[in-house]
Amino acid sequence: MNAQSIWAGNDYAFIPNSGRSERFSLRAHRVRVRRVLKEVRAGNAKASTFVEVQFVDNVTGEPIEYSGGWHGIVDKLEGGTYKVKAYDFVDYWENVHEQYMHLIKKRDQEKFEREEQDRKANEERERVAAERQQKLQQVKSYLIQKGVEPEWIDSIQLDGHGYYDKAGIKLSFRRVETSMLEERERGSRSLYDAATRSEQGRD
Repeated sequence: MNAQSIWAGNDYAFIPNSGRSERFSLRAHRVRVRRVLKEVRAGNAKASTFVEVQFVDNVTGEPIEYSGGWHGIVDKLEGGTYKVKAYDFVDYWENVHEQYMHLIKKRDQEKFEREEQDRKANEERERVAAERQQKLQQVKSYLIQKGVEPEWIDSIQLDGHGYYDKAGIKLSFRRVETSMLEERERGSRSLYDAATRSEQGRD
């Protein structure tokens, strides 16, 4: 925006460190011009145009504090105003107000759609997880019904995609072995007891 078009009392769209080619976007701040300044800074032969501004709410126009950073490009002055480069002015605010409201509406709509998609995706994941958990419980109950001890079952795994492709049932070797040894020991004791009873009968 041409510095000669900047006048005190008007509101403008300002984008820190934007450059002349940047168009209006939601990066823009609404500023109210207090006065236009000419300054010659070290290393520059010509005077540059700076503007003392007050940041105002993009919608209501009420004065606000600036908290966007860019030290050296946005410098706070005494009295709550700021000094910025005229180079970073994009347009009169009244020229972009409708566009700003349109971009806000579009952004909010896109945010709503993303949240809605996330919500549906989460619901689907929860549904699939509940369905798989039900199938796992059914398989476990069936194994127990067929004589598999509950404590032998270490895990029952379903594949995350194909359901059966990488499905598997993991039994605890230690628990199965312990049960086997205990059963053998009980069997040996039974044989010993039977032999003892037989000998006692012959006596």
